[in-house]
Amino acid sequence: MTTTDLTPTGSTPLLKEYLTLDELSIYIQIPKRTIHHLRSKGTGPVGRKVGRSLRFSRKSVDAWFEALPASSGGR
Repeated sequence: MTTTDLTPTGSTPLLKEYLTLDELSIYIQIPKRTIHHLRSKGTGPVGRKVGRSLRFSRKSVDAWFEALPASSGGR
């Protein structure tokens, strides 16, 4: 995953340390609904509440993602 994954065409890269839910969805390429589902089960990335919004540390998201079991492509 790179910072350019969050960059709309023709825009500058987002180099933020903390991601919004929308940015996280783009960064890890899964729908926001799936992120909510994983978090409700306690298996999703850890976020911090800031006012009414969630923020996700890029470092903690990367660590969470790397800790997921590897898949050989089968279901």
